[in-house]
Amino acid sequence: MPPIVASVLFYSFIAWLMYNQAKGPKVSAALWLATIDFAFAASKPVTFWLYGNDYIYTDPSIIEGDPINRTALILLFVAGLGVLIKRRIRIGSIIALNPALMVLLVYLAISVIWSIDPVIALKRYFREIGHIIMVLVVLTDVDPVQAIQRVFLRCSYVLLPLSVLYAKYYPGLGRGYNFWTGEVQYTGVTTNKNTLGMLAMLMALFLIWRLLNSPKLLRIANAPDILTLIMAGWLLNIANSKTSVACFVLGLLTLLAARTQWIRPRIVLVKATVWVVLIAAGVLFMNPTSRGYIAEQLGRDPTLTTRTAIWDASLALDTNPVIGAGYNSVWLTEGGRRLVHKMNLAHAHNGYLEVYLNTGMIGVFLLVIMLSSSVRNATRILAAGMPLGPLLVTWCVVTVIYNFSEVTFNKDNVVTLGLFLIAIRMDRRSHFINVASPSQQPAVPGAEQRQVRPMAHPGRFRKPQFAPKAQMTVGGRLK
Repeated sequence: MPPIVASVLFYSFIAWLMYNQAKGPKVSAALWLATIDFAFAASKPVTFWLYGNDYIYTDPSIIEGDPINRTALILLFVAGLGVLIKRRIRIGSIIALNPALMVLLVYLAISVIWSIDPVIALKRYFREIGHIIMVLVVLTDVDPVQAIQRVFLRCSYVLLPLSVLYAKYYPGLGRGYNFWTGEVQYTGVTTNKNTLGMLAMLMALFLIWRLLNSPKLLRIANAPDILTLIMAGWLLNIANSKTSVACFVLGLLTLLAARTQWIRPRIVLVKATVWVVLIAAGVLFMNPTSRGYIAEQLGRDPTLTTRTAIWDASLALDTNPVIGAGYNSVWLTEGGRRLVHKMNLAHAHNGYLEVYLNTGMIGVFLLVIMLSSSVRNATRILAAGMPLGPLLVTWCVVTVIYNFSEVTFNKDNVVTLGLFLIAIRMDRRSHFINVASPSQQPAVPGAEQRQVRPMAHPGRFRKPQFAPKAQMTVGGRLK
């Protein structure tokens, strides 16, 4: 098929998908800001979407970031901040309800001080804060559950078809070459094969969750999700990212298990199982013998495609073991720059090692506390019987496992944004329940004859219950 014909078909398909998603429950227009931010985090830089591959920034200070990308993100974050100001969110309440995340963010801000280049580190830190602003735009929407679905649905309906189009019909846009072997690698709308695998893996899990929640799987209304899921599967296959494939399989098993009625009442067992699996995976992964066996089962060499050599070289940088090199600054050091040039690195290929190099053992400890808080939030929502619970638990498991061989913490990617959605709580019951919305109130028989009022203190992470207003008879008994 000629590329121009394929472009017409794919862009028409995307338009049809976006038309169908617009038929869903009403959400605020401000969600487009969050959608754009999530899409940029999951794909190529802003300059690619404006100029394609023709734009090449050659300034010697490129390590500070591209000015066009930076300006676009600043405008986006300022608009998001304006939305939050208009909604009059209570910052003090958010800080009080999220101590683990707040302590981590404060420490990361302090770590900018001992960075070799505090100006660059501060710019990167503000970008992290900007992403949190966008997450708050989603969580403070009229219906946070629908807002989360709409953001990820828009991203999947646009990024996945475009990735298929670029990878199959536009090699100059959707393919790259391995730095060492020259082998062709599919990238789609992302920057490399691993990020394409990550995008396909996360969106596939999200779409499967939506289909499982559908009253009837094989119906016309599910056609957009099914077709997009097929594209996600194809992209996950051609990306050849074994980490993403392994996380997809583990995530799918977690999603199916979390949906069972037997699991939901046993919240303590769920928490224990999640942490036992994660700790066991970490121990097995760090042991050379077991790691080599796992790599062979995944079709990789025992060094995990030279990752073990990268880990050894990264640890040899001798950063401060307690406080690290400063927020996102290890590759700004002289030794870090040499290693980047020598091994063509983008990161340490291990999220926990990357955090250790940048912020030391203190940073790793605070990260683990924040992850524990996220798992607790997700399991509470699961225990409440909310449909979103299985997806959130799955995202937690996938995030922790994925960072054993890739890096998402403190980086621009959709995995970190998804983790923030789970980690941040907006009120003492649940930021996924909007009591003020009339749609949340269940129908009460005979409501036209009697007044309905909410019961006090419905409890954390529980749907509000409604009871009829008590009426007294002549005899003093409740009617």
